[in-house]
Amino acid sequence: MAYCTVQSIEEKTNMSNSSPLAAQQEPSAPPSLPKPAQMARARLGAANDFLLSMMPVLAACGGLAPIPVTPDGSPDPLKPAPSRRPHCPRGRAGPQELGIPARSQFPSDIEGKTLLVIDGENIAFTLKRAGLKLDWGAFMQVLGATVPALQAHAYSTASEECLDQVAQVYEGAGIDAHVRPKQTVHTFHGHVEKANSDHDILLGLGMLLQGHLPDNLILASGDGDLGTAVAHFCASFDVNLIICGVPGATSARLRKRNNAQVAGNIWLGRELMLPLVAGSAPVPAPIPSRQGETP
Repeated sequence: MAYCTVQSIEEKTNMSNSSPLAAQQEPSAPPSLPKPAQMARARLGAANDFLLSMMPVLAACGGLAPIPVTPDGSPDPLKPAPSRRPHCPRGRAGPQELGIPARSQFPSDIEGKTLLVIDGENIAFTLKRAGLKLDWGAFMQVLGATVPALQAHAYSTASEECLDQVAQVYEGAGIDAHVRPKQTVHTFHGHVEKANSDHDILLGLGMLLQGHLPDNLILASGDGDLGTAVAHFCASFDVNLIICGVPGATSARLRKRNNAQVAGNIWLGRELMLPLVAGSAPVPAPIPSRQGETP
């Protein structure tokens, strides 16, 4: 009788272990990926390992700047990777890289009233990379001899202590200056000064176009986003848009051959530029030859 009781207990135990609830509690093996997905994952992992192994070699050869990595060798997401763009010595772009011609080049068909709007930060930052600055007096001299009925406005930002100095640079060349203090904003990386006049330019441009009704608008900027927005303004007012800048730092969207809304391009030449050092004296600039669209 005792034997039968033991058998019954064992049978009950076996039955409980084989119940559906117990089967659900047992850990199941993860489903395997389809074979194409497994092959793709393997190739991606191999490519990633190869790139990580080649980064020190490329950095040593000067072809790629080292990328910040974590102790385990993977890219560090909290540290931005350095620019891949080639730089000249001291981290600057040379005049050749920016495509600065020896002499300024202007379209030959600018007629009627012309409004000049200058993106001060864009032009200054572009030339600063090459250790240069634009002589605004010489620029207005040659532009005034080439473009009739010219009215000029410059938009820029500056630190509080330099507002008057920046304004005097433009006003001394006969340009109406619209200079405001740089905006300080708090970001994840701390307090950052923002130097961007795009909104001021667009707001002021609407009022200038309505007030002056020019035939042409010259925008001195290589900023593709700003230039595209200005092009829509000009199309609404039936105004010819001419982009003024440096070939190597002007967006492809702002070139006449790429954009039907751009009537022409003005390329700034070396004869209008000065070294970016204190005490540089302006050099009289020769009148540039009128030329059409350039590469």
